[in-house]
Amino acid sequence: MPALRILVSGRVQGVGFRNYVQIAAQSLGIGGEVWNRSDGSVEAHAEHADRSRLDAFAKLLEAGPGYVKHVLIEEGSEQGYEFFSVGPTR
Repeated sequence: MPALRILVSGRVQGVGFRNYVQIAAQSLGIGGEVWNRSDGSVEAHAEHADRSRLDAFAKLLEAGPGYVKHVLIEEGSEQGYEFFSVGPTR
C-alpha cells in the first residue's frame, strides 16, 4: 500500500494543525498518525491504496492552519494503520 511521510515546518504548533490533519485524513479515508516534533515541526505518516488520495492529503497540509513554511514529502513504508490518530510529541 502506498504511504507518505510528511514533515511540515513553520508556525504549525499551537494552531490546531494536528486536528486539521486528522480531519483531512478521515475525510479521505486515510490511515496513519500525526504528531508534533520537539523541533517545532509536525510530522505525519499517511497510508491509502489510492495514491491520488495521498497526494490530495499532502496538498491539504500545505494549506493548513498557522503558517506553513515548508513541506517535505517522502515515500514511506506501510505500517498497517486502520484509522488516523493524533500521537504524542516525539
